[in-house]
Amino acid sequence: MANFCISSGGNTGKPSCDLKDIVPIGVIPSPKKAIIPADTTDLKTFLQERFMENNKINRWYPMFDNLTITNNSEDAVIATLAGGYSEKLRNGNAIYQFDYPFALCKSKAINQFDGWTGGIFLVSKEGRIVGRKQSNGDLAALVPVSVYTSGGALGDGQNKNVTSLTVNFGDSGLLLNVIDVTDKIEDFDAEEMTGIIDLQLVPAGTSAGTVDVKIQTKCDGVNLFDVYGSKFEDAAVWKAVKKSDGTNVSVTSVTMQGDTQLYRLAFTAGAGEIRLSLADLNTLKTAGIEGYESNTIAVTIL
Repeated sequence: MANFCISSGGNTGKPSCDLKDIVPIGVIPSPKKAIIPADTTDLKTFLQERFMENNKINRWYPMFDNLTITNNSEDAVIATLAGGYSEKLRNGNAIYQFDYPFALCKSKAINQFDGWTGGIFLVSKEGRIVGRKQSNGDLAALVPVSVYTSGGALGDGQNKNVTSLTVNFGDSGLLLNVIDVTDKIEDFDAEEMTGIIDLQLVPAGTSAGTVDVKIQTKCDGVNLFDVYGSKFEDAAVWKAVKKSDGTNVSVTSVTMQGDTQLYRLAFTAGAGEIRLSLADLNTLKTAGIEGYESNTIAVTIL
């Protein structure tokens, strides 16, 4: 990975090429101290791995999907004395509003970033990652002053409803001094910049030592029984712990119920109250179920 604009010595000779407007088409909230190492050769793979991080503390969250941008940046504050002397007291803040076409599930996800205190990377329309230059050539996340979301859940039938993510990057002069971009992502396609899909486990009845569970996508309720079939029959892709003390509870078997499109999980009879979920992202990926994370449900095993 080569930083495109790392040098800024103050000289004004015209370079052979330069970047014009950097127009973001994607926002990527990240950990505050996130970096893209200077020796990264495959940016696409690097980013996809960050999007699928097993630990949520280290995960990056891509937000694309037809965003539009409004520059709400402030003017510099200029003070003028009666004699005509003027002085700039401070730069204005660089504030950008990213509007996404309203969709209920998408907007609920974006709304979770209201008050975000982590970092932010941007992705330009050419496929460059925008961040903060480091002296060693790494690209660090921009650290905004504030992030907030807005937008109503109901439309008026005449105007397209949007959900807004507004980012205040702070002093506009400082932002210009520290901002840097990477080379273009090879074979860049914004459609490939995807994050994790939430799954919902739905309990569908218990009997002695067993519970039946439906696995569906959280937003649109698509049952994954026909999609992944026997891959969910592996007890290793499930996680169960006791409600009382968090100790692991063994799943003794998982069998597909073709007539109801459910999975029947068996436990030791009398296991009591447990918390049941799918395994972590890495375990699911190893089993051929990539890019999903489930909720946790409460179940009582008789």
